[in-house]
Amino acid sequence: MQLILCGGGDGEQNTQANQRLNEIIDHTKPILYIPLAMDEIEHPYDECYEWIKEELRNVDVPSIKMVRTFEELASENLEEYTALFIGGGNTYKLLLGLKQTMAFNNIKNYLNNNGIIISKKF
Repeated sequence: MQLILCGGGDGEQNTQANQRLNEIIDHTKPILYIPLAMDEIEHPYDECYEWIKEELRNVDVPSIKMVRTFEELASENLEEYTALFIGGGNTYKLLLGLKQTMAFNNIKNYLNNNGIIISKKF
């Protein structure tokens, strides 16, 4: 299990975290972006996706996939991803959604199998 926790910000503020991520990932697998803690009305997920692509532009991965619902996250085979990027927002909303679906257990199993998670607070 490897966790990279960032206190917020973007761009240059996260250079070291992104460099560390780039050092430890499997560069043949995509990253899964999870923006589900965000209020989609205030921060539309399409805009979040454009942001994450820019934020991780120096991380060498073939692609970044984004989930839009907790149900979609619960159905994902997380082992197909080099890392999970959990965006900031409402932690209570995120935890509730994860626990109401199998997503919580999937993430827990992913971590227990040497998964990598990077998380940011907004």
